[in-house]
Amino acid sequence: EVKDGRNREIYDVDVWQEKISQLKKNLEMIGGIDPEVTKEYETTKERYDFLFKQTTDLNQAIKSLEKVIYELDVTIKERFDQEFKIIQEKFSEYFKILFSGGSAKIIKVMADELEGQEPKDKIEATIAPESDKQLEYNNLQRIKFLRRHNATGLAGIEIEATPPGKKIRSISMLSGGERALTAIALISAIISANPSPFVVLDEVDAALDEANSERLAKILDDLSDKTQFIVITHNRASMRKASVLYGITMQADGVSQLLSVKLDEVKVD
Repeated sequence: EVKDGRNREIYDVDVWQEKISQLKKNLEMIGGIDPEVTKEYETTKERYDFLFKQTTDLNQAIKSLEKVIYELDVTIKERFDQEFKIIQEKFSEYFKILFSGGSAKIIKVMADELEGQEPKDKIEATIAPESDKQLEYNNLQRIKFLRRHNATGLAGIEIEATPPGKKIRSISMLSGGERALTAIALISAIISANPSPFVVLDEVDAALDEANSERLAKILDDLSDKTQFIVITHNRASMRKASVLYGITMQADGVSQLLSVKLDEVKVD
């Protein structure tokens, strides 16, 4: 294609005829177009467009869910840290009440501290970038991250308890009675931080002596303004702190009878 002095385009007819002939030969080699091909194309394109739209919607839904999960995890972690701090303080307080001194604390054990993980860069070095394996690996890492780091990532807690006059810290070194008191202090701390409508205690003071029973009764009395306690007990100290007593007695004919006494209404002469 060239131009003359008047800037008009001049075409080489022979060149274009040769191109036309070549295109005709190509069409002859291809042959006629089957009418079914057009229908198949339209059907395939319609199916492709539908699946592409569904895939796009799913990817958007995944991103939205991940955002919601992240926001919930942040909120849960903040609330958990606040409540855990309260439980720590109350646990130490109730432990000192039950043991008349000493010290105790609870420590968070995170999931990451228990897992030996291979360095990320070492794993990625074996996988070609922008490949199907890389994409699969990224998705797997994302799932693992959501599983491991959702909410608090807490694997458990460790309890350090030191009764007065002792230097031990591990709870495994405590006697059976001391473990029971430590467990009672922790349960009381949890109830104080997150009170339930009512709590049932079944013979929790059975192994306690009179002095320890009095201390436990004092704690339950302090918590009774937050939670209603139903205590199954034979301990006099716990009974004295109760508002209502229910008991079972057997008559001479062998028939059991339920008795109830409202201690607030009892007049002491």
